[in-house]
Amino acid sequence: MTDVWDICGRCRIAIARIAITASLVAGVSAPLSAQPQDPPREPDDSFIATAYYGRSFDTFAPDSLAGYPPGTTTTTKNRALFGVDFDYRLRGNKSEGWQLWVAGETLHGVRSADIPCATVEERASELCNPTIGISYATKVLTQQTSVEAFITPRLEFLKLQPNATATWLYATARIGFLAVAKTPTVYKSSHVGLGLRIDGGPFDDSRLEGGWGNNEALSGAAWRRLKVDGLLTFRVDPGEHVKFFVEMFIDNDVRGNNPDAIQTFLGLDVDVRKFFAR
Repeated sequence: MTDVWDICGRCRIAIARIAITASLVAGVSAPLSAQPQDPPREPDDSFIATAYYGRSFDTFAPDSLAGYPPGTTTTTKNRALFGVDFDYRLRGNKSEGWQLWVAGETLHGVRSADIPCATVEERASELCNPTIGISYATKVLTQQTSVEAFITPRLEFLKLQPNATATWLYATARIGFLAVAKTPTVYKSSHVGLGLRIDGGPFDDSRLEGGWGNNEALSGAAWRRLKVDGLLTFRVDPGEHVKFFVEMFIDNDVRGNNPDAIQTFLGLDVDVRKFFAR
């Protein structure tokens, strides 16, 4: 009988120990499960498409570049702009040491000399009051006096400052053309070069690029021109798919006396998904 009681006593002690251990584990695991989790990572999109609206100021560019004929009676050479951009990543991702992208761009412009805004009726035109939307884009497309289009492969091969706001060093080629109203041909414009692109942070996708190439509209087919492209862009509202941008493009004839061009672009870049949001 004593042996039975001893066995039961040992059982009760073992059960008590298990209960105490379980309660301690539960008490520790509950606070651990209540710890805040790491925020979800932003999607690493491999395809990005935007439409942009704005103006191009061609004050330092020759008439031929923007399609202004000699003797154009306008004090400021500028164009109303509309265009689309896309970037598609062929290989790699942000966590790897390289990314291969192919990008495309179109730029449609209407010269300021061709935008009548003198009367009240004329000032009601979408071209005199640019607004984001299909109506303004359609107006520019139907009255455009110049169009540019480019395909741009880009190899981002070195990530700088990976523990802060990362910047990619990249090699690129820009292959495209310029067409101007009332001219019999299109002018090829291309270059190869290197650049830096900000990846993340408030100035995401801002970049600085330099290259060497040609511009048939200004100096023929010879590759003798220095191209410098600087873009600053930032989000207008964190809740919207809209960015403000300002860009300066310099096209310089380093080895000759052909015209140089300095153009400034100003406007809004809109994620095309905004137009389909519910």
